Amino acid sequence: MNKGSKLLIIGLDGASFNTFDLLKKKGVSLPYIDGLIANGVKGDLTSTIPPVTAPAWVSFMTGKNPGKHGIFDFIKITGADMGRRVISYNDIEERTLWSILSDAGKKVIVINFPITYPPPKVEGFLVSGMMTPLQANRFTYPASFQEEIKRIVGDYVIDVMWQDYKESEAATLVEDILNSTKQKGRLAGHLMANSEWDFFAIVFEGPDRIQHALWEVIEGNSRNNGTKVEERTFEKIASYYQELDSIIGNLVNGSGERTSVIIMSDHGFGPLNKKFYINKWLRDQGYLTLKARNKVGSLYYRFNNIVKKLQGSQSVYPFMDQVDWHKTRAYSASNSEQGIYINVKGCEPFGIVEPGIEYEMLRKEIMSKLTMIKDPDTGELLASRVLRREEVYYGHRTKDAPDIICFLKEGEYLMDIRLRDKLVEEAKWQTGTGTHRMNGVFIANGKGIKKGSGIDGARIIDIAPTALFLLDQPIPEDMDGRVLINIFEGSVQPVFCEGRAKDSSNTPSSVSDIEEADIASQLKGLGYLD
Repeated sequence: MNKGSKLLIIGLDGASFNTFDLLKKKGVSLPYIDGLIANGVKGDLTSTIPPVTAPAWVSFMTGKNPGKHGIFDFIKITGADMGRRVISYNDIEERTLWSILSDAGKKVIVINFPITYPPPKVEGFLVSGMMTPLQANRFTYPASFQEEIKRIVGDYVIDVMWQDYKESEAATLVEDILNSTKQKGRLAGHLMANSEWDFFAIVFEGPDRIQHALWEVIEGNSRNNGTKVEERTFEKIASYYQELDSIIGNLVNGSGERTSVIIMSDHGFGPLNKKFYINKWLRDQGYLTLKARNKVGSLYYRFNNIVKKLQGSQSVYPFMDQVDWHKTRAYSASNSEQGIYINVKGCEPFGIVEPGIEYEMLRKEIMSKLTMIKDPDTGELLASRVLRREEVYYGHRTKDAPDIICFLKEGEYLMDIRLRDKLVEEAKWQTGTGTHRMNGVFIANGKGIKKGSGIDGARIIDIAPTALFLLDQPIPEDMDGRVLINIFEGSVQPVFCEGRAKDSSNTPSSVSDIEEADIASQLKGLGYLD
């Protein structure tokens, strides 16, 4: 590539071509996105398995799979007991794209990426995104830039918690998301015009929030279909995407002629039809046992109290306290992991399943039963894919992943860890009517990039090495992703270098117990924790 070139990456959390197509069918025009596609390369971008925000964005940052970088979910095992705690930037075990570029002397600007709190030191500016405490004393690098943000955009809104709104407030929700998106657009425009940079990356989380809450409105299958309430809500949604498209156009136009552009998302989106209560199923099958005094009633309130019990490295789910671990062989610990853990001796603090033959036989048995699960209301088989963790991940952290990962009707049903009376339950406002899919979006545009072309097989782990190549940087050999050479005109030859370990001396300050509780509360407001 050409020396002195720049790269602009615009992340659209949860964006999918499916969403764009649904909007266009309803008369919503997205001229800037369409122009980038017409003059560039377009294709689906395969997410992580399962397609969850935290591991997906970290896989983008590192060019590596979760088995190496260690992030499988928004929470992780504490190591001290059966507890879980929320993750932070400090938990990413591999070097990120901006740390690699900063070490190479490249000027970077990074805005609103999830899991970038506490903000790391970079050669430029970084504004942390999702999973930043709402009352954080410092969410920027350098710290002094925080006051500058207030001068540029006023009181900065990092995220909007859609579950804090009532269904009747849907239009207000979209308005608030739009205002937050406009703020980020103004901040990005200011930094782009007034700062020196080689690499500029920003995430807009709005599409994900709107699609979780209002997918049925976008799709036209709402119970309020045809009413003035839904018409007004859809008008707000249409305005949001048109404004987002305009912001993208402003950033692309302001980035300069020598700038390559990548538009991408961490995962796609589709309808959520029902919740499947996995721990109820495990209990019914005899794999999970509650302590005798707690056998009557629901686990719902115990899961719901997670925020009160998150205490740093010693945090414990209330649910974990109610389980009789001496009689429990398998359990599910998180809504977003879509997986099951085996309670193995030597791996879990209170493990009872012997490693080796007993473990493999039990895992095989549970996997076989999962493939036979039916929706009691319809009789339909639910499991579309049931996988061993080693079929999905590779690397020294694979041992931290759920032992079994399961897709239910490719995302139309989601596992829920709460214990309910029913095995399945219809999706509604409280659960959201949309959820993640494997295929996100990839659009590339710029000098030397093909025009009006398509690409197959692009993965989220391929973006980091492709970004390094576009900036004339060598690709670390230990990255799992590859340079997407098929997007370029003519023949290209990436240069590789030896991979380096993460520099622990550059680790930001730790996250306090109060901040963890704040972040957990946000995750609840986004529908990821109950």
